[in-house]
Amino acid sequence: MRFVWEDANKAHLARHGIEPWFAEKIFREGQNTIVNSRFESRYMMEATIRERHYRLVFEELENNQGIYIVTAFQLKKRTI
Repeated sequence: MRFVWEDANKAHLARHGIEPWFAEKIFREGQNTIVNSRFESRYMMEATIRERHYRLVFEELENNQGIYIVTAFQLKKRTI
């Protein structure tokens, strides 16, 4: 599986404290609950790694050119 990294998506991940290698780990270890996001070509998944929960949004590029990770971030615990 090929991941496509550009300055734009690397910079966006950095704002969330996520490095590209870790975003790839989230993708690989993500649960099978992949759902469409509000954009047709984007998908969202969640993963739990080291007891922390993450959400990742990605696009499958045309002609099997790879996976473009748009964003990834740690989910905050909700308090009631």
